[in-house]
Amino acid sequence: MVAVGNLEQNTAVPDALSKHNRLVRYGRWAFEVGVLALLAVVAVVQGGDILSKWHGPASSLTNELYIPAAAMAAGMGFVNIVPESVPGFRQFLDFQQQTIDPALLKKEGKEQPLHSYQEYHRYLITAVGWVWSLFGVSWDSMKILIVMLFAICLWEVYGISRLAMGVAASLVVALGFACTDTVMVALALLRDFSKAPFILGAILLLGWVVRR
Repeated sequence: MVAVGNLEQNTAVPDALSKHNRLVRYGRWAFEVGVLALLAVVAVVQGGDILSKWHGPASSLTNELYIPAAAMAAGMGFVNIVPESVPGFRQFLDFQQQTIDPALLKKEGKEQPLHSYQEYHRYLITAVGWVWSLFGVSWDSMKILIVMLFAICLWEVYGISRLAMGVAASLVVALGFACTDTVMVALALLRDFSKAPFILGAILLLGWVVRR
């Protein structure tokens, strides 16, 4: 009986330690998820503030870059449309009105050959087209995409920092990144800022591979 009791005690100790380790591990994961959620909130608040006085994504290119995205949302596919063929479309592209009815694009839109810069930015335009298909063809809907990209960037900066630092220090680095002047300026320029998640993602992946 004594031997059996000792055996049960010896078995119970590792089980208790294993359960404790699992709880600690789950707690750490939950805390990391909480940090990522906090960074997402920062992206929404900071991004919304920066984009509150936004004047469109054109940067060095015209907003006509995104005509195929509007055509996608209208169910026309990745095509170019003559802006003047649709009432109000030129005003939309010139940022003089915030929305355009996709049904009007499909009904009145006259197709024309794609411009070379539209072909070159096909993936970006397609992403905008998906967002506009879900939320409507408006510049406010495009802000959703920009904020999403911003959140991804913050997560990636945090992940890169976590390869070498603790949670608190990594959070400080990510918050510092969110507040830099360069990011604040680039955030409003979708064509340029859209490259950032891919660059940071590549750095994160390379860092993870090297560390392993």
